[in-house]
Amino acid sequence: MNKLWDLCWGLYKKYEETFWYLVFGGLTTLLNLGVFFVMHECMSIDKVVSNTTAWIAGVLFAFVTNKLFVFRSEGWNGRKLAWEFLTFVSARVFSGVFDMVFLLAFTGWIITLPTMPIKIISNILVIIMNYVFSKWIVFKKK
Repeated sequence: MNKLWDLCWGLYKKYEETFWYLVFGGLTTLLNLGVFFVMHECMSIDKVVSNTTAWIAGVLFAFVTNKLFVFRSEGWNGRKLAWEFLTFVSARVFSGVFDMVFLLAFTGWIITLPTMPIKIISNILVIIMNYVFSKWIVFKKK
């Protein structure tokens, strides 16, 4: 049993950052999908407005959790915090535009498919993009 524990602990330590990114990325995705679903499906709010609101909620949640728990970026001083927040939001704007175009393209512009499955597929692609941006640009270790 100790060998299994040692193996699991070793794998966790080796992939700890990726593990926590997946946990908080998953929670961010659930928040994004939840806000979108409630606004668009339950309240019949336009999909662009719903998607934009879901994006804003997700970006704010993701910034705090990525800074604190995933990449463990220390320091909340003005300059560093401003740099991280601005680069984080800039990267998220890029992936947010991708998400919006993907959603609109496959729910009416190019082909009309059911909205929620397209939103889920788009979110999977966005998670991958956002990890790369966050790891190699925003919270890059010096």
